[in-house]
Amino acid sequence: MSEKRGIQQEVGAMLRKVSVVTALILAIVMVVSTVCFAEASPYAVSPVTKAAYDKLAADASVKEALDFIKTDDANTLKEQRTICEIPSPPFKEQVRAADYQKRLVAEGLKDVQIDLEGNVFGIIPGTGNGPKLLVTAHLDTVFPEGTDVTVKEKDDRLYAPGISDDTRALAALLSVVRAIKDAGIQPVGDIIVGGNVGEEGLGDLRGVKALFRDHPDIDGYISIEGGSRGRITYLATGSHRYEITYKGPGGHSFGAFGMPSAIHALGRAIAKIADFQVPTDPKTTFTVGTVSGGTSVNSIAAEAVMLVDMRSNDEQEVLNVEAKFLSEVKAAVVKENARWNSHAISVNIKLVGDRPAGSAPDNSAPVQAAYAAMQVIGGTPSLSGPSSTDINLPVFLGIPAIVLGGGGDSGNNHSPDEWYANTDAYLGPQDVLLTILGLTGVKGVTEPLLVKGAVRPILLETNGKLQLSQADPQKAGSLVTVPLRAAVEGLGGQVTWDQASKTAEAKLGGHSLKVNVGSAQVTLDGAAKTAAAAASLLNGKTMVSLDALTLLGIKGEYVDATKLLKLTF
Repeated sequence: MSEKRGIQQEVGAMLRKVSVVTALILAIVMVVSTVCFAEASPYAVSPVTKAAYDKLAADASVKEALDFIKTDDANTLKEQRTICEIPSPPFKEQVRAADYQKRLVAEGLKDVQIDLEGNVFGIIPGTGNGPKLLVTAHLDTVFPEGTDVTVKEKDDRLYAPGISDDTRALAALLSVVRAIKDAGIQPVGDIIVGGNVGEEGLGDLRGVKALFRDHPDIDGYISIEGGSRGRITYLATGSHRYEITYKGPGGHSFGAFGMPSAIHALGRAIAKIADFQVPTDPKTTFTVGTVSGGTSVNSIAAEAVMLVDMRSNDEQEVLNVEAKFLSEVKAAVVKENARWNSHAISVNIKLVGDRPAGSAPDNSAPVQAAYAAMQVIGGTPSLSGPSSTDINLPVFLGIPAIVLGGGGDSGNNHSPDEWYANTDAYLGPQDVLLTILGLTGVKGVTEPLLVKGAVRPILLETNGKLQLSQADPQKAGSLVTVPLRAAVEGLGGQVTWDQASKTAEAKLGGHSLKVNVGSAQVTLDGAAKTAAAAASLLNGKTMVSLDALTLLGIKGEYVDATKLLKLTF
């Protein structure tokens, strides 16, 4: 009996252990399931947005416009082929811009023009009391001058460099314009429609930067890219790109041995850069993209050049890796000169690309409108992760913006065998149309979802180039303060910072200006001066009054109407 009781006790203990383990497993499963279901919760369109799109979907003129786009599909494809065969390499978009201008004029847009940067655009006027929405596709391609852009057809696909990116978007936008005109739709807000330059490569978003510089009253932005519909991009991956040029005397590899080498200096910098540690979240990257220099195998290099790209989904991380990069670039000069007891090596640092990173709420008016529009038309919309596109600047400035696809299918973008298939392509421009109408409102149908009067910071321009900084110029009454480094280095000078004394020194045009945080006393070439306000720190950047900069010979002009501070030297 005792043996039997012992066995029963052991079995009972085992069952109790199993019960505990089972309970733990079930608890873990329930927690994991809860987390998974929480992450998988569907995106919610607000009641206000849903009500607006219920009205738009039921409106006869809106239905007519959507039907028009579908019947216009063949014409849109024909236009896409024609535009694709107009070469538009980086910085040489003029011919395509002139062609697009004629097309916008033919569609009846008002005030069609090409601005000084090369953007072409016109206006679909609203009723006069609504927001202003900008909608563009980029004119430029990545392909250099001389590329054969003849469109070839094979197996229901069109092949040509740029046939999708971004020619499809340019054609889709024209179809949207025709649909609004054909259906007689009167938007409440103004719609600026056009093609912008400078999206690709070293274009540095120059087209969009000019548009937002010159039109401070833009309240929202839609950028159209080639490619399938369904994805909504509203976050911006930032990038800084540099051209670094090391220079030295050069010489014969044997006869002049002992002279420092520009290539050796470059190599020292690259070796340090290659060992950088960067965060994975937010994703941050760096690469030395190209290297060139030297004269021959038996020459000490007189010049060496590299192009470097740094990116992150967070602007501060871009600045962090940039600071380490610039430090190593300068240190390489010191080390190469020290190796050969020389001062002959120098470096020229040129910022050739500044795409700011930015984040925005996923319930902004453009995101909500696009999501609701796609649901009305049919399909499964999704929110994309961060990307580097034309919306980088407005997102950085706090202006709501999104990227939408122009429709169809495509592949091999940025390669000579880029292709496009016109599969259900009309759905792309239908998405764009309905998103536009929700944001601007339609007279007699809906009020605008886009808020009029978007607040944006003061922009800084140096010698005609927009400067983007973590600290923007500030204005209080008549006093204007400026980020010292962005201003002086944007004009070709240099700024150094001493943390111990909290002193910044700016050098420009042979002059030296020293400022101390917390003091209005400055020194110009050793002479004491008094500025209108004390130097201060804003987001880690030294801010000085505009009059302090004029001591260096800088000329400044601030226009409140455009919220633009122009500095020249």
